[in-house]
Amino acid sequence: MLVTRSSSTRIKGEHPAWTGTRQLTRASFFAAFASLSDSTSRTYYAPKRAEGKNHNTALP
Repeated sequence: MLVTRSSSTRIKGEHPAWTGTRQLTRASFFAAFASLSDSTSRTYYAPKRAEGKNHNTALP
């Protein structure tokens, strides 16, 4: 779905609607976060955090 931005007499073109992207991002984040209870995922996550990466970057 595309959305057109407009303000008074200006129309700023079409861009993808954010709703689908937000839902996909949220689902991906929760899936990655839930995978941290798995030992294989944890062995990937722990060294990345030790390297100084933040939580979102270190998620598998």
